[in-house]
Amino acid sequence: MNHPSRPRTVAALAVLSLGTFLLASVQGLVAGVLPQLATDEGTPLAPTGTAYLLGLAVGGPLLTAASLRLGRRLLLLLTMGAAVLVIAAMALASGTGVLLVGTVAAGALYGLFFGASCVMAASTVPAAWLGRAVAALLGASAAAAVLSPTLGAWTAEVLSGRLALLAIAVVGLVSLPFLWLLLPTVVVAREEGGRFRPAFTPRVLAVLGVAALLMGAQAAMVPAVVPMLGDLGELSITQLTVILVALVVGIVIATFAGGWAADRDAVRAMMIANAILALTLALLFVANAVTMLSMGMAIAIACVVVWELALRALGPSVLHSLITLAGAGRHLAAPLLLSAVSAGSVAGGEIGLRAYDLGYETAILSALVICLAAVPLWWTVKRARAATQA
Repeated sequence: MNHPSRPRTVAALAVLSLGTFLLASVQGLVAGVLPQLATDEGTPLAPTGTAYLLGLAVGGPLLTAASLRLGRRLLLLLTMGAAVLVIAAMALASGTGVLLVGTVAAGALYGLFFGASCVMAASTVPAAWLGRAVAALLGASAAAAVLSPTLGAWTAEVLSGRLALLAIAVVGLVSLPFLWLLLPTVVVAREEGGRFRPAFTPRVLAVLGVAALLMGAQAAMVPAVVPMLGDLGELSITQLTVILVALVVGIVIATFAGGWAADRDAVRAMMIANAILALTLALLFVANAVTMLSMGMAIAIACVVVWELALRALGPSVLHSLITLAGAGRHLAAPLLLSAVSAGSVAGGEIGLRAYDLGYETAILSALVICLAAVPLWWTVKRARAATQA
């Protein structure tokens, strides 16, 4: 396959990352502005988090399945255009009901855009750069997840809550010509466009299972960790801003480092990251043991930071393996990854809440068990990758 020149490749990945950041920001922005809007308009708060996850987990794969025969560049253009209209309607219409429906639609469109972007990235770069290419998309998504709630709350307080959404729509509109000019034409072969089975083979399901379990482990530990971080609420705005910026920078660096590692040996990178995650949960027991000392919160913060960075570094290897093992099913497998992550997060959060009712140790143990449950799936992925390389 002939690949675009390096500057054009970088520019294409940049515009894909921008689109990913914009669509991934919608839920956080809505969550940030909704309290003010609900107060101003006298309406009850809507469960935007649930709405967005519903659109992402269900709508994303369904839209992808319905559009498999479209070229990826055309699909990305149509998706961004539809997202601009949805977000503009959310910004201009009155009532929280429109925000709720728009959030579901935005989640579905983000799942569709992310999946098409992954296929486009895989088609744009040489195979040796795949990990770094998908790291750009994952880094943009992670930065949006961290920044958008804070930006939404800030704009709601300082300016107008809907201005942030309107700005997202405007930037999305501006990105359309760049998507058209910079992205190569990726045609989906008829035999690929009509095939769903490769996205549901055991080796692909193993990768999806790993993603679901590790996100579930993170969600399960949250109820136990949050009380230990309660003193963070006493920090000043300046201190919180510095922490937020440092966290975003750290996440982006960790994600790109994970992409570099994935290009060298995705399975080894995944297993090392999984071991770090398990050790981090073990250290949280130590944090609880010394929680009455000044170091208790420091250990907890360090564990949370290490976990977050290791999980972000793991992402490119998971996506690299998924695209490689799915073959003709890669078009559908990428949106299914977001579905698996969403399902794992919801299930893990429920398990963590119930476990925390029985005590801190039980909650951390539940997270550790979920994390270790991914180990047998790693071996399945390892054998599958070895078979494809033989």
